Amino acid sequence: FWITPILTPPSIDPDGTVYFGGLSTFLYAADPDTGQIKWAKNFGQLCDPLDPNSNYDGGLIFSSAVIADDGTIYISPIYDSNLYALNPADGSTRWQTLLAAPTPYLDDPPQTKPRYQNPTVWSTPALGPDGTIYISCDDPNLHAINPDGSVKWVTRLGMVGAFTLAVGSDGLIYAASDARQLYVVDPNGCQVA
Repeated sequence: FWITPILTPPSIDPDGTVYFGGLSTFLYAADPDTGQIKWAKNFGQLCDPLDPNSNYDGGLIFSSAVIADDGTIYISPIYDSNLYALNPADGSTRWQTLLAAPTPYLDDPPQTKPRYQNPTVWSTPALGPDGTIYISCDDPNLHAINPDGSVKWVTRLGMVGAFTLAVGSDGLIYAASDARQLYVVDPNGCQVA
């Protein structure tokens, strides 16, 4: 099979399965011993649903997948406003959570659509010690999602988003933004630095 350029590191689960994607709408699961593709998950939709040979439009794999202790695969393609939880056995969707901002920001002009109404995710999700999934879009919000897909909290950090994330063993979330800021947030969503 043919894959577009791979821009992010692959992810490996405890049984050795390798998850990767090129700059396309497909996430692949490969057998570690044979290299054979176990399954491929397509996050795109045909541009022309009546033409099976048309191009796909939708989320592209631009970040790495994150694997929870129970094997659940978390990923959020770019040009998509959802966080997905996938079944490692076949790539089926266990749940998806919409990350779009529900209301305008305080600095948005009155009577306008919210600036970040349909944000897209550019970075890899991060897992907390308690299983919480932290995810950032290209808006100023940091999202905490419970392992069942429900939203735990959303907090705004500064004016510019697209955070890269890391979580310490103490549960503190470190969010580095495009604005050259490093924010530290506690597991309850309160900014501490």
